[in-house]
Amino acid sequence: MFSTCLICHRSLGSNGIVETFPVGRRLAFDERTGRLWVVCQSCGHWNLSPIEERWEAIESCERLYRESRVKAATDNIGLTTLREGLDLIRIGKPLRPEFSAWRYGSRIFARRKKAALVAVGGAAMTAAVTVVAVGAAVSAGAIVATVGGGIGILQLGLMGMDKLLEYGEYEREVTTVTGMNGHRYTLRRKHLRLVSLEPDDGEAGWRLALNHESGLLNLTGIQAKLTAGQVLAHMNQRGAPKSVVQRAAHQISDAGDAQQFIRNSIKLRDKRRRSGQLARDESLDSFGLRYDERLAVEMAMHEDAERAALEGELGALEEAWKQAEVIGHISDRMFDK
Repeated sequence: MFSTCLICHRSLGSNGIVETFPVGRRLAFDERTGRLWVVCQSCGHWNLSPIEERWEAIESCERLYRESRVKAATDNIGLTTLREGLDLIRIGKPLRPEFSAWRYGSRIFARRKKAALVAVGGAAMTAAVTVVAVGAAVSAGAIVATVGGGIGILQLGLMGMDKLLEYGEYEREVTTVTGMNGHRYTLRRKHLRLVSLEPDDGEAGWRLALNHESGLLNLTGIQAKLTAGQVLAHMNQRGAPKSVVQRAAHQISDAGDAQQFIRNSIKLRDKRRRSGQLARDESLDSFGLRYDERLAVEMAMHEDAERAALEGELGALEEAWKQAEVIGHISDRMFDK
């Protein structure tokens, strides 16, 4: 079993997942023709494995690929990255791309823990401020004094503190966005309540409309997906328990894929707007969605952006496979005689 690239002679690395073939960090396999390659991560060369070492490894790769839910595919080639970091390139009729929540679960759970800690810290700070304010008011002999309509000085001071903290959070910068003209705009937390997804005639079928310091900005394509993912992460900052994450993931799976789910969410918002539900239901936001639905849109945005990047890589991989297949066919025919 070889361990270095036949072209650049650099190490091909190793994996602990395919037990019968522990070489390589990127494996390409074709179950129909019985070929297995180790793709060099340094020069990109497809190293054809010895014929006697392929069969069990190909079976393992096919099983692992089918069990993995993070896939992008064209008509001839599919790509998935396992949790352990091993890339599998599958040659042949594509399988239906599937969506999984496991990649998003950990970051959303972490968000939930952070929100809980912030809430506890905020409560402790409020309590401390209250104690200080009470002490100051007592020492001044003013705790029973009133202002205007009977509002105590203590109450007034605490209300002012709350408003100050609220204003600071309201003005907090969320991200900077680059418009189609190349200019960069600041997006603050106060702008999030006006963000929305709107129908569009482009390939995706939607655009991201958001307000910023200078007005309204419309984004499309990969830029819209990445920005929407950032914005939604702030809107969903309190995180969610596992059950809600799974429910959000099922909504995406039921729609067929991430792109279709995003389009469906826009139709759902418009339906609720026409029925008047958007104005009546306080649980609905500017997207016209409830929290678990909005969480699903965030997950779908990240999934769609990552899949677009994978599909861009697939074009180059398909060309490399075609060249490697010619060489593989010639090499394997040498053993037919």
